[in-house]
Amino acid sequence: MVKIGLRRPVIASAVLITVLSLGWLLRPVAWRPSRATLNLRSSILSHRQGYNVELVIARAKTERTDWILQELPGISSAVYVVDDSSSTEPTGAPQTNKGNDAIAYLSYIVDNYDALPDIAIFTHAHREGWNNGFLGERSLEVIKRLNGIRVEREGYVNLRCDWSPGCPHWISDSEPPSKDSKDTSAANEKQAATFRAVWPELHPGIPVPSEVGQACCAQFATSRDRILATPRARWNDYRDWLLGTNLTDSESSRVWEYTWQYVLAGKAVWCPDMSSCYCDGFGVCFKSPIKMTEWLTEKKLHDTLLDKYLNAQAVGEEMVGVKIQVDKLAANLRSTLDKAIVRGDEYLLSVGNKEGNQV
Repeated sequence: MVKIGLRRPVIASAVLITVLSLGWLLRPVAWRPSRATLNLRSSILSHRQGYNVELVIARAKTERTDWILQELPGISSAVYVVDDSSSTEPTGAPQTNKGNDAIAYLSYIVDNYDALPDIAIFTHAHREGWNNGFLGERSLEVIKRLNGIRVEREGYVNLRCDWSPGCPHWISDSEPPSKDSKDTSAANEKQAATFRAVWPELHPGIPVPSEVGQACCAQFATSRDRILATPRARWNDYRDWLLGTNLTDSESSRVWEYTWQYVLAGKAVWCPDMSSCYCDGFGVCFKSPIKMTEWLTEKKLHDTLLDKYLNAQAVGEEMVGVKIQVDKLAANLRSTLDKAIVRGDEYLLSVGNKEGNQV
């Protein structure tokens, strides 16, 4: 805390006037991962591991995907423009916009069933998004650091390791639906009821699971073998259901957001340990799960104080102290995370490629 002596009112006044007039200079430096650390690799790890990888991207006509060519040269991509039937994209548009990303993903699987890559990464078009967690909200880093060995071993990897929202369950017979920050409680109840109502249509003869959940937000990687484990005709049935349902795009998209893990992983609840997911999945390795929890707690404090500072009506003595605390937390967060990523680099090198050799 900055202390201003009571015996020096002139100096104190000068300090406060300076703070108030130049408050914009005192904006805290919000935490961001170091790009120098994140960009240790210029290529995609799963490529270096010997896997044939393809991005399957669902985008709106207002979204751009040129960042893929710019920063991921040589990667194969299938881009579906879900809201523009006249699209000139090489992949074009699905039959119609139903279920937002779901129709793009299902169309890709059905149309490419006989020529699938080793690993397909299903993702949205935005280059940055809050759903990418530790990796700086940059989709690029998630794609580049994805461990193909884990995808092959598990068959299905959610690109989001953070549990909230969606884990430990999205809906449960014994508890209310988990709260999604974007939705109201009433909306969650309605979505859960919709999911239960359409389950028999998607999975005839199979009881609705007592619990369903995975980390949001319908972005994942899966292996060719896992897709092929479901017959093409069944995938086509799923797409036909989506094309014929009376649900809104938002409703059907949410249904599929929490259906992918069941179809591709065979589990209604897919909530892997966060520490293992980050380390083995993306090379972000804290010293222990406890250290990761401590980092998350510190990050939450940082965010709370940053919001307090940015929403303050005036930048006085108290806010100067808050700013100093935010900057200190940001520096520590950045340092700890950078070390976790360097530690993760060493781990990813140790797992080698799909043949067991060093990448």
